[in-house]
Amino acid sequence: MRKMVYLADPDGGEFIQTPLVLLNTIGLKGFAYGDCDDHVVLLGAMLVSIGIPARAVAVKLHGSDHYNHVVIDYPYQGQSILIDPCAKNVPTPAYRDRLVAA
Repeated sequence: MRKMVYLADPDGGEFIQTPLVLLNTIGLKGFAYGDCDDHVVLLGAMLVSIGIPARAVAVKLHGSDHYNHVVIDYPYQGQSILIDPCAKNVPTPAYRDRLVAA
């Protein structure tokens, strides 16, 4: 998480980088830039690669009326645990509203 630096997509644009691109960039530069979906794509791929069934979940950030953020969801001891890889210096907030693909 420390090697991923948050950088929002430009207004009107939505760019998602693949885990391979992010890992190669980190390998070359020591860090990579990306927004929440880039953070989630990389962490999700890493978790799945070691057998943890993680998935991306949309949430409402800062009291928004629409889903404007994405986090990782994974099952642990019968519970759904959320990880927000963008929340580097604080615990993952308790997001009430979640949008999960069926």
